[in-house]
Amino acid sequence: MDSGLASGTTYYYRVAAANASGASAYSSTASAAIQGSSVLPPTNLTATVASASQVNLSWTDNSGGVYSYQIERSTDGSNYTLIATTGTGATSYADKSLAAATYYYQVVATTNGSDNKGSTAVASAVLAPAAPGSLTATAFFSHQINLSWKNNASNATAINIFESTDGVNFTSIATVGVYTTTFSRWFLTPSTTYYYRVSASNASGAASSATANATTSAPTPPRAASNLTVRAVDAYSIRLTWTDNSNAPNVEEDGFAMYVSTDGVNFDWMQTPGRDVTTYVDPDGLSPATRYWYQIVAFNVDGWAAPSNTASATTLAHYSRHLVPVDQPGGPVPHVTYHGGPLLPHVQVESIYAGQAWSSDAGLQQQMQQLDGFLNYFVASPYIDGLQQYGVAFGSFLGHDVVVQDPSGGKMIDDSQIRAVLDTEIAA
Repeated sequence: MDSGLASGTTYYYRVAAANASGASAYSSTASAAIQGSSVLPPTNLTATVASASQVNLSWTDNSGGVYSYQIERSTDGSNYTLIATTGTGATSYADKSLAAATYYYQVVATTNGSDNKGSTAVASAVLAPAAPGSLTATAFFSHQINLSWKNNASNATAINIFESTDGVNFTSIATVGVYTTTFSRWFLTPSTTYYYRVSASNASGAASSATANATTSAPTPPRAASNLTVRAVDAYSIRLTWTDNSNAPNVEEDGFAMYVSTDGVNFDWMQTPGRDVTTYVDPDGLSPATRYWYQIVAFNVDGWAAPSNTASATTLAHYSRHLVPVDQPGGPVPHVTYHGGPLLPHVQVESIYAGQAWSSDAGLQQQMQQLDGFLNYFVASPYIDGLQQYGVAFGSFLGHDVVVQDPSGGKMIDDSQIRAVLDTEIAA
C-alpha cells in the first residue's frame, strides 16, 4: 500500500518482475487520483468559566479523528504559549489552577506535533477578580473612618465598599474606581463601631476582603482659637488675625464664627470665615472712629469650642485728603476717582482662565489653584493697603471662571472677551 500521499494529486504506477538475473519488462501503466481532503481545522471554540481558577474549553473536531490539538493560552491576546497537547479527535480541555485574570485561547490542529493544520478563532474568558487585601479601618475622631487596602486584581471592573454596624449584615455604601485604594466615610455616629469589607468585581463575579473595623470617638469639638489680634485698616474696616489650634493631628474645625461687639459685653455672630482661615477683614462697613471688640469661635459637627481671647481696635477717623497740595513734596497720595464717581471702598477680584485645557489638564488645574490661593491671600493681606489711594478699604476673592471655548486660530484671549465675561458676571 502506498501511503502518505498528497490529496488532490493523480499518481501513475507500472510493475516489473525481478530476480537475480534481472527484471522483466514493465506492465501496462495504471493510475489513481487521490481526492481533495475533506479534513478541516477545528471550529466553534468556546471558553467557559467553571470556577474562580478554572476555564473549560470546547471545540468542534472537523478531522474525523485524524488531528490532535495543541492548546495555546495568552493573557494579552497577542503572545500565546503552548500549555497542552491532546490526543486525536479531542473536543475539550480543562485549564485549571489559574490566577484571577482575563485569558485568551486558540486551538491548533496538528498531525505530528509540529505541523500546523489550522486553528480556531480566539475565545476568551474572564475569571472573577482576586479579593483586595490588607484592609484597614482607622477612626478619625467622632464622625469619620478612613479605609485603606491593597488592590490584588488586574481584571476588576469596580471596587465596592460595604459597611455594617453588627459585623453580619453589610450594605453597599460606595463604588469606586479599580485603581482606588483609599476611602473616607463621613458623617458617622460618635462612639460607634463600624465594620467594613472591600470587594473587587467583574462580569464573572466578586471577591471580598477580610473584615476590618474601627470605633468612632466620643463627640469632639475643635480646640479654641487663640492669640486673636485686631487692627484698624482704615475708617471702615478692621483686620483680624488668630491662631488655629485645630489642625491635624487634633480634630479639625469646620469653620470659624466671628463675633463682634460695640460695648465689649454683648457679642453678635456676624461672619463665618472658612476652615483653616487665620486672617480675616471684617467686611461689614464699620463706622469711623469707633471701637469694636471681637471674638473668634471654632466649630465642627460635634459642637463649639470656647471663644478665643477678646481683642479690640478703633477704626480710623475721617481725614482730609487736601491738607497739603498733592503736587508738593510730602503731600498725600492723589485722590483717585473712577469715571468721576465715588471712591471704591471694596474691591472684588475674580480670575478668568481661557481655553478648554484649564478644565481638563491636571497640571494647569494645579497652577489655577495656586494662583487662586495667592489672590485669596492678597485681598485679605496687608498688600491690599497699596490700593488705598483708590479708596479701597478691603477686598474679597470671588473665585475663578473658565472660558471653555478655545480662541480661534490659536490666538490669545483679548481684553474685549475678558470684559464680556466680567459684564456677564456683574449682570448676574
